[in-house]
Amino acid sequence: MQVGDLVFEIPLGKDWFENNPWMRNSEIGIVADVIDEDLVWVLWPDGTLIQTECQFLERCNESR
Repeated sequence: MQVGDLVFEIPLGKDWFENNPWMRNSEIGIVADVIDEDLVWVLWPDGTLIQTECQFLERCNESR
């Protein structure tokens, strides 16, 4: 993931999401900072900044 990527949360992880794409959080956040390949800071629409593992996020803008 890169700073500026638009993401949505997939609470049960990427493996589960592949078979159940309807089960996801509908809010879209933006990656504010990359800690390492597994952790990022995400800014959500309500103004919260949360450290999140990449395995629980999916990019909205894959074509970027």
